[in-house]
Amino acid sequence: MRRRPGHRILSTLSLGLAAVALTVSGGVSSAATVPGHIFAVPGSASAGYANRIVVILKGSPVQFHNLDVAPHNVWSVAPGKFKSATIGLGKTTKVIGTEALARGNYAFYCTIHPGTMRGNLIVK
Repeated sequence: MRRRPGHRILSTLSLGLAAVALTVSGGVSSAATVPGHIFAVPGSASAGYANRIVVILKGSPVQFHNLDVAPHNVWSVAPGKFKSATIGLGKTTKVIGTEALARGNYAFYCTIHPGTMRGNLIVK
């Protein structure tokens, strides 16, 4: 099947809007509804990631979606465990290194907004 240009952006925006709606409405955690995805949404620089707890199965990949106008990234607090590229509005990138993680809890943060943008990746 041939994909139309912009299909990836629309898919990312759809996932992100679902995360925003759940976060704003106080509903079910977006981490529970979109496993393996980390979202920066409008205002994340001061409010933090939309989903601060992300749960994956051992060996699973993680995607980072930026729906905020400010650039953001995802880096493990423990040096060298995992990281993403710094991306801008409407971009998605893979978080490199998550597939090699052992079971456990790994803190992560945005290197551009380290005081506010923090979370935990739980590998089961």
